[in-house]
Amino acid sequence: METEPSKQKGWSLPLRHHIRSVFLFTASDIETVIIPQLLFAFSSTLTGGFRTSPAFIPTESLLRALAKACVWVFITLLVEDITNQRRPESVLEDSANKPWRPLPSGRLTPEAAQQWLLFIVPCAMAIGVILGAYKETVTLFVFVWMYNDIDGDKDVWCRNAVNMAGLSSFSAGVTAITSGPLDYNLDSSSVPFL
Repeated sequence: METEPSKQKGWSLPLRHHIRSVFLFTASDIETVIIPQLLFAFSSTLTGGFRTSPAFIPTESLLRALAKACVWVFITLLVEDITNQRRPESVLEDSANKPWRPLPSGRLTPEAAQQWLLFIVPCAMAIGVILGAYKETVTLFVFVWMYNDIDGDKDVWCRNAVNMAGLSSFSAGVTAITSGPLDYNLDSSSVPFL
């Protein structure tokens, strides 16, 4: 007889339980983050990102670039969602608004979510390095930390700025993955503009 997931601890839960929990963490962001970022990745791939060279991309290369971008967006979004949803005030809010999420529904405890992060963050960093978006991954995680752990969500101006910067980091990441590394250095022609 299989033990109920709520009676089991941590990683001893069945794989399907973890897969379902991953989906539930990110389900609310499919329409707001995943699809828009993949559309951005698609357009970035077709246009060559910020490159000036012609951007003819064979279908196989296009699909490969989109698959890489999808993996990166999903794993970094998972880190962002777990980090945000594990906070006590988020669990309380989700109990009323989104009770199906893993923490308010009792699928996971906040401690288990923290353990997930100890595993997923290094994996996401490694994926960022492998796919050529390590700068964007680190930058995104700094904004996630600012928002969730040092009260960047408490002031309306700060919250909006951090959210904008986080979403921009997602876009920069998919551009780096689909079009090659981005050069963030300012050249002499950029200085007068600023």
